[in-house]
Amino acid sequence: MFCSQVENPQYSADYLDPDRRSVTNAVQVHFNDRTSTSKVEVEYPLGHRRRRTECFPALEKKLMSALATRCVLLNSRHVWAIVLSTRVLSTG
Repeated sequence: MFCSQVENPQYSADYLDPDRRSVTNAVQVHFNDRTSTSKVEVEYPLGHRRRRTECFPALEKKLMSALATRCVLLNSRHVWAIVLSTRVLSTG
């Protein structure tokens, strides 16, 4: 197995640009038989300020999964409701 990484200077420039602050990453897998996957690039990952609202369904799923190992479902939903009410109070 061989792994390498290459810096894309444009990614670094976009990160340092205060108007963009993108955290771009890309990945492409090359196989021994010389085939490869297509390159996948994400300019603003989930959780970035430009995609903040998109992260809440994923965050809810992750939190509910973690709480399910410790709490009954009803308590898990109650905790999530508290998280949402705190978010509303802190942004309003």
